[in-house]
Amino acid sequence: MDFILVLFAVVLSALVGPFPSLQRDRWFWRLQGAVTAKAPGAGIWLSVALPPLLVGVVLWLVGDWFFGLVGAAIGLMVLLYSFGREDALSMAKIYRLDLSREDTQGAYHAAARFNPDRRESDAASWPQLHEEALTWLSYRHFERYFPVLFWFAVLGLPGALFYRLVYLAVRAPVSGDRSQGQAVGDEADTDAVKLLHWLEWLPLRILGLLLAIAGNFPTTIRAWRGLLRSAAASDKVLLAMVRAACNGPRDPAPDRAADEVLEVNALFHRTLILAVALVAIVELVF
Repeated sequence: MDFILVLFAVVLSALVGPFPSLQRDRWFWRLQGAVTAKAPGAGIWLSVALPPLLVGVVLWLVGDWFFGLVGAAIGLMVLLYSFGREDALSMAKIYRLDLSREDTQGAYHAAARFNPDRRESDAASWPQLHEEALTWLSYRHFERYFPVLFWFAVLGLPGALFYRLVYLAVRAPVSGDRSQGQAVGDEADTDAVKLLHWLEWLPLRILGLLLAIAGNFPTTIRAWRGLLRSAAASDKVLLAMVRAACNGPRDPAPDRAADEVLEVNALFHRTLILAVALVAIVELVF
């Protein structure tokens, strides 16, 4: 049942894209603001832990109603909510078109959409810009599905939701929704960054093995071994493995870089199929 839920959610998300009507985060910012006001030292921890606990309790109480259909409906909504908010393929299409036209100025603006902070790059050269764009494009592909699927396989729906809320607490862009909540302190932000890093650490290493299968196996495995114990940021580790899976850096010319974007998108498409298959194996074994 869990595998069918994952398969349906992934296919639906891949075909339709993000669900803005479902993936509304204003409630989270309000909860974070209210909890932080009452418990400044533990506000961020409570705000990311309470909703998953509530989901677990609700599923325990009503998950079996109507032959499990109520639990399946709740599970689908929670899983779709837990997926990433951005469609990396759509963002990459605009960036790739600018590259094909050799419109580097347009590429600067398009690359800003990859960055979770939505800030335009301060890269001083075209190769630096493309490096940043590939870094964040790869990370967008990663955070949309892979940690969510990993923590769903390990902890169920509460685990998937917990990852997304921690991600929102760290990387969500400053928006009108977030302004509804009370800003957390620097110490809490630092704790959330560390927590997100460790929530992504193991899924990223498993993803490295899947990238090796979906891409250039020998070079990716060598890169994976070298990065296995690395404490570097998730996006940096991911880019190194993606580069290895795609046979290394390409010609930095904009027209050649457009082909590299296509290859990265195709690589993550194949890897997502492998990830869903891996979830199926885990469900069958355990």
